[in-house]
Amino acid sequence: MRLTELIEHCHLDLDQLNRDVINNNIIANYSDQDLRELALTWLRGIGSRHSVPGSIVWAVGSIADQALADQALTRRQQVYLIQTILEQWHQIQLESRVELGL
Repeated sequence: MRLTELIEHCHLDLDQLNRDVINNNIIANYSDQDLRELALTWLRGIGSRHSVPGSIVWAVGSIADQALADQALTRRQQVYLIQTILEQWHQIQLESRVELGL
């Protein structure tokens, strides 16, 4: 399953899911580069019209840049990306959702 599809499904049922289980499963089955691609997809998807605080957008972009430099992400960074994107997934614009096939 594509990571974006998994995030979409988890976001829809987030209140009923254990976040630690989500983190552990994603980290075990997806690479840092997969998380980087997820972060970049989310950043492109939210576009310029969103209500995500700038500090969060900056932090996600910074972690994605670190993964680009082939530096291993820490567990804390991995969890931050997963949880932040899960919580803010609804900010993705409709056009991006269509492109992702969601």
